[in-house]
Amino acid sequence: MNFETAFREYFEGNNFIQKCSHRIWPLNIIFVAPDKTTDETQFDLHPEDVDWNNCTCKDLEQCWHDFCQENNFDENSIISIEPDAHEM
Repeated sequence: MNFETAFREYFEGNNFIQKCSHRIWPLNIIFVAPDKTTDETQFDLHPEDVDWNNCTCKDLEQCWHDFCQENNFDENSIISIEPDAHEM
């Protein structure tokens, strides 16, 4: 799925606004790599960058876009977005 859909699903399914809107939150993006294996990368989510009304984050979406371009990955290869397990 694309970043916008994955991000919205994560936010709507995890009550993120009440839990984490007060601090930087490391998020893992799990995706299918070109060799068909599952891989992940991590980006820090800054609450001030989130459009809370629309459950979007253009800055983080741009980071994903740049990461995919640099590594020749498909931007629509996201399986899920999850919080870092050490932060839970």
